[in-house]
Amino acid sequence: EFGVLQCVDVNTMTPVWSLNTGDNIDATPALDLENGTDLALYTGTTVFNLRRDGSCILRKLNGLTGEEIWSYTVPECTYHTDFELGLEASPVVGQEGISDLVIFTVACGKNGSLVIALNKDDGKVAWQTALPGSAISSPVAVYNEAGDAWIVQAELDGKINLLDAKDGKVLSTVEIDGTLEASPAVYGDMLVIGATGRGKGAVYCFRIE
Repeated sequence: EFGVLQCVDVNTMTPVWSLNTGDNIDATPALDLENGTDLALYTGTTVFNLRRDGSCILRKLNGLTGEEIWSYTVPECTYHTDFELGLEASPVVGQEGISDLVIFTVACGKNGSLVIALNKDDGKVAWQTALPGSAISSPVAVYNEAGDAWIVQAELDGKINLLDAKDGKVLSTVEIDGTLEASPAVYGDMLVIGATGRGKGAVYCFRIE
């Protein structure tokens, strides 16, 4: 059996709820406390279904009960024998100017990757941006004092993209000589990310302007 998402009471170590998502879950789920009382959980699947008919499914659940609030099947991401597909990056729960959005990055094999912004309320696509390279690095949101938001998204082939978080437009791209599997860390206007590869392992620091 694949992809059983389970909630456990840490005080008693007893199960509270479980959900069979139908496929592997590689990405860490994200939590969002809405209206001060409602706990939302965002998660998604990879595509490793042995029936070979699986697709990447993104979901919003009630974090306290496991009830599915909505789901979105990524049409561009279906089973393929030659590629690792689906959600391996943790989603971004939007705040400030994008408090209505949750942003997922999905690896689509030969089709590169998709950065998908879904409306928190109903799971409908607000915007979608295709990147040429596959991506397993988690996106990171950065904000200015006015609450405007941008998304930093790295691709496996060494590209680091800065996207406008309101519409997904790629504003800037830099490229390094290495493979980017890790997620970036951002503090203030400084971005740090580690690269791997034979003879190419290094830590890079960029200033976001």
